[in-house]
Amino acid sequence: MKRLVWYILFVLVLLSSAIYSFHLRKQLSGADACILMYDKKLALMHNSVQNVINCMKLEARSEGFRLSPDLVVEDVSGNISALMDVFTEPTLVYRLTEMHCNSCIEHGIRLLKEECNNTKLPVMILCRYESVRKVRAICNSYSIDFPIFNTPERFNIPLDDMSTSYFFIVDESFKCYGFQTFIKEIPLITENYLKGICSSSMNLNFIGY
Repeated sequence: MKRLVWYILFVLVLLSSAIYSFHLRKQLSGADACILMYDKKLALMHNSVQNVINCMKLEARSEGFRLSPDLVVEDVSGNISALMDVFTEPTLVYRLTEMHCNSCIEHGIRLLKEECNNTKLPVMILCRYESVRKVRAICNSYSIDFPIFNTPERFNIPLDDMSTSYFFIVDESFKCYGFQTFIKEIPLITENYLKGICSSSMNLNFIGY
């Protein structure tokens, strides 16, 4: 009888240990998943911060660049003009090239529409595509109402080789400043930039560095 009691107790202990081990492994598995998710978020955050830092460096190096007034641009109808005939006052430019991802372009144009539709500051989209047909396709796809031009020439600035689109101001002397790259992981940066630039209460004479 005594042996039977010890045997039953032994079995109960083994059973309890197995159940505890199962729940412990389950909890540890959940903890591992949380740690893995945290590591991924941390890596993404680190990459985003590093991307912002790299973009800020390139933006600073691009300040003061001057566009050539003789630069030839083409609109979606195929009309060709010199840049001097296009820029007659300080203008906000959104720069697109074939290197830029579609999601960046789509998001950037959406922000441009939301924040700059009623601005006093002229807005223009300046593309770098092999064919104006691609520009026309972009214009139709995103229902763009802003003036949009194409020039196959690369700007001699570091930002023009980036895989993301960017914004800047061009003044009457074709000097470029106020660069801001679009970082899709942190769209709030671009949103606040456009809100500041396109504010209807902004004194346009104050724009400049």
